[in-house]
Amino acid sequence: MYRNSEFAERIGRSASTVRRWEPEDLLEIVHTFSCRRLYGLRKYEKTLKDTLGGGQ
Repeated sequence: MYRNSEFAERIGRSASTVRRWEPEDLLEIVHTFSCRRLYGLRKYEKTLKDTLGGGQ
C-alpha cells in the first residue's frame, strides 16, 4: 500500500489525478485510523488490464 504521492509516482500520474479517480472506484483505498488514505496497485492493474486488454 502506498501514500497518494508514492502511488502517483509509481503509476506516472499526478497526486491530484489519483484523488480524482477515488469516486470512480478504480483504486483500492484503505482509510487508516489517522485519516490517511493508502492506495494499492492490484485493483488499478486489474482495471487497466480489463480496460486495455479486453478482460483476458
